[in-house]
Amino acid sequence: MKFWLKKLLQASFIIYMLLLIVNSIHTLFYIITSDNYTLHAVGSYNSDWLINYEGGFVRRGLVGQIMLWIYNLIPYDVALTTIIVTYLSIYLLTALMFYLFYKNKISWLLLPAVFLVGGFLLYDATIYRRDALMLLMVFYTIYLYRRYLSATTQRVCKLLGMYIIGTITILTHEASFFCFTPFFLLHYYTTIDTKSTCKRIAKSTLFNLPFLMAMALVCLFNGNMEISQKIWNSWAPYFISQLGTIPNMGWGVNALSWDTADTFSMHFYINYIKPILWDREFLISTMPQIPNVFVWIIIFAAVYYLCVNVNKIKLFTYENGENDTQINAILPQILLIQFIALLPMFTVLSCDMRRVIFYWIFSSFFILSQLIPIRQQLSLPIITPTSNYLYNIFTNKRVLRNKLFYVFTLLVIGIPFGAITVNEYINSTIIFRIKHIIT
Repeated sequence: MKFWLKKLLQASFIIYMLLLIVNSIHTLFYIITSDNYTLHAVGSYNSDWLINYEGGFVRRGLVGQIMLWIYNLIPYDVALTTIIVTYLSIYLLTALMFYLFYKNKISWLLLPAVFLVGGFLLYDATIYRRDALMLLMVFYTIYLYRRYLSATTQRVCKLLGMYIIGTITILTHEASFFCFTPFFLLHYYTTIDTKSTCKRIAKSTLFNLPFLMAMALVCLFNGNMEISQKIWNSWAPYFISQLGTIPNMGWGVNALSWDTADTFSMHFYINYIKPILWDREFLISTMPQIPNVFVWIIIFAAVYYLCVNVNKIKLFTYENGENDTQINAILPQILLIQFIALLPMFTVLSCDMRRVIFYWIFSSFFILSQLIPIRQQLSLPIITPTSNYLYNIFTNKRVLRNKLFYVFTLLVIGIPFGAITVNEYINSTIIFRIKHIIT
C-alpha cells in the first residue's frame, strides 16, 4: 500500500475511534441527566432487565432476580444502574476486542466497523440491552473452554468453571446458547480419539450436557401473561418511588407472554418478506417492491468479505506476524459455523438483525482468538470444503482483492436494526455516522 494512503488510514482510524468514544460518553451523560431516563431504560423496549423469578422460573430471569434482591435490601435507582452497567460492559467489550486483535496480530482497521465495536459505541437501540454483558460472558466461557483443552493440571476446576459461567450466561440471555454451545459440540467432537461416530456424538453431547439442559429449561419455561404481570408488579415499589405510578408493561417483560408461532411468523415476515421501504413518497410509488431478504443477503456477504480479509490492510507494525496463514485457514470456517449456529436467530427468533450480526461476528472472533494460541486446525466434513470455496471467492476475485474496494465496502456497508428502510440503512453506515457525530 502507498505510504500516504496508509498514513491517511491511520489518522482516520484514530480520529474516528476518538469520535466514537467521545460521542458515546456524551450520549451517556445526556441520558443520565434527562427527565425520562427511567421509562427509556426499564419501562419500555429494554425492560427485559427487570425479568425475574417472582412469577416462577422463566428465561432471562437470573439478572433481574439478583437486581430485585438487592433492591429489597438496599433501594437504589434501577434504571440508572442498568444504564451504567450497560455502558461499562460496552467499554470493557471494546477494550477486550482491541486487546484480542493486538495479541493475535489482527488488523485494528475492522474494529470501528458497524458490526463490531463501532456499532456498539453508536447504536442507541442497544444501549440499555444486556448484549455487551452477555458477549463478555460468552467470551469468558470460550476462554475457559480453551484453558480446559490446553490444561495439564487442575482440568476439573477449569471444566467446572466453564460449566458454571456458561450456564449463568444462558440463564442471563438464552441467545448466548447459539454463540458457543453449537461450536463446543462440533469442536469437542473432533478432539475425541475414536473412530466410532456414535461414541463421538455421545461423548460430545455429554460434555455439553449442562448447557443443553439449561437451554431446555429456558425453552420449557418460556413464560405467559400471568408470569409477566407478576414480574411487573414485583417492581411496583421502585416505579412508584421514581414515577409515582406503575407504567404500562414494558415490551421486554411482555414478550414472555407472546405466542411462539405468531412471534416466529412475525419475525420471519419482518426480516425477509416485507418489502423495502423507500422512505420518499415519489420513490414509494415508482420503485419495485423488493423483499428484504435480497438486501440481507448482500449485507451478510459484505460482512463476511470484510471479516475474511481482516488483515488485507495492516495499519500498525504489531499486525505484521506469522498468524496470517492460521487466520486465513480458521476464520472462514468459524464464520460459517457460527452463521449456521445462529440461523434460528437469523430467521425466526429475533427481528433485531443488527444485534444478531453482533452475536455472529463477536463470537467468531472470540473463538478465533482462543484457537490461535493452541494452533488448533479444523478439518470438518462439508464445513471445511464449503468454507474454502467461499473463502476463495471472497479473496481471489480481481475486484475483491483491491484494497481500495475493501475500504469502500467498510465505509458504505450498513446494518439496519430490523426491517429495512433506505434511510435507516444509509444512516447506519460509517460515512453517515461520522456526519451525525460531527453535526
